[in-house]
Amino acid sequence: VEKSNVVLALQDTTELTYKHSVCKELGNVSTANHHKPSKKRTILVHSTLMIDAEKESYKWERNISQLGKRLDSMQNVIDVCGREADMYEHLSCQINHNNRFIVRSKENRCLLNSDKKLLEKISLVEPCGYKKTNITQRGGKFPRKARTAELAISYTAVTLKAPQTIKDKDGLKVTVIQCQEINSQNEDEKLCWKLRYDGTN
Repeated sequence: VEKSNVVLALQDTTELTYKHSVCKELGNVSTANHHKPSKKRTILVHSTLMIDAEKESYKWERNISQLGKRLDSMQNVIDVCGREADMYEHLSCQINHNNRFIVRSKENRCLLNSDKKLLEKISLVEPCGYKKTNITQRGGKFPRKARTAELAISYTAVTLKAPQTIKDKDGLKVTVIQCQEINSQNEDEKLCWKLRYDGTN
């Protein structure tokens, strides 16, 4: 704690609900109506989590640095990241280290020397190929049936414009890739993956 400039102490109350045989051992701790017998017990827990309030992009930059220290070479490594890593600082760090990387796109970023934003730009590009992939069945809150999806694959080179909070007039040159499902009649379940990939290596 002493080594950090700012530490966040996050506190909140949560409920731990037990519905199996251990309920009888917990006694009368349920938040339910005590006048009626209950088959479950709920305990209120108030906890505090302390975290370092560092900039979000730092953890990604730390990982890049640690990978470089552990490996003799990063030339055969492709760093694959989810939407959380779609930050200008992280993309810039990867490019500055001459790394190969794939980041799932999250932000519809402005582009240099273009009146279109990223998502509109890639949506206008003609597919360069097609690929079929098997989608497994899924239950739960968002169920889906198993199916074979046919994907149209498009890509184009773009230069991402820096946010106003970052001084970078040259922007970031990356290749954006889109995989769009074309054979599904259900618009809600259509697959559409958008990636940013630095293809200089």
